[in-house]
Amino acid sequence: MASGFDWVPHCLKDRSFHRLYASTIDEKLESRKLPNLPLVVRGVDGSKWQVSPAQVDVTLTGTLLAVEKAKPVPFVKLAPGDTKPREIDVTVDGVPPGIGIKLSPERVKVEPAK
Repeated sequence: MASGFDWVPHCLKDRSFHRLYASTIDEKLESRKLPNLPLVVRGVDGSKWQVSPAQVDVTLTGTLLAVEKAKPVPFVKLAPGDTKPREIDVTVDGVPPGIGIKLSPERVKVEPAK
C-alpha cells in the first residue's frame, strides 16, 4: 500500500519543469548590497599609506546566480613613486562580466602614513 508521499509529479521525473523555468530563474535580476568592505592597497606597501575612508559599500546588480558567485574585493592602486596625498578611484576585482557595480564612495583620499 503506497502512502500519499510516494507520489512524484511527472514534471519532476522527466525534468520538464527545469527546462521550462530554468532560464527564468537564471535571468532574474538581483541587487545585493555589501556594506563596509575593507579597501586593499595594491602596488605599494599598504602599511605605509593611510586611506580614508578605509571601507566602502558595494552594490552588485546582475543575474541571481552571477551575483551569488561574485566575491568583490575593492582596492586602490598606487605606483611605487607616489609620495603626495591625493584622491583616487576605487576599483573592484572578483566580479564576473555582466555584473553592475555601484560604489559608495567612488573615490577615496590616500596619503602617506605618518
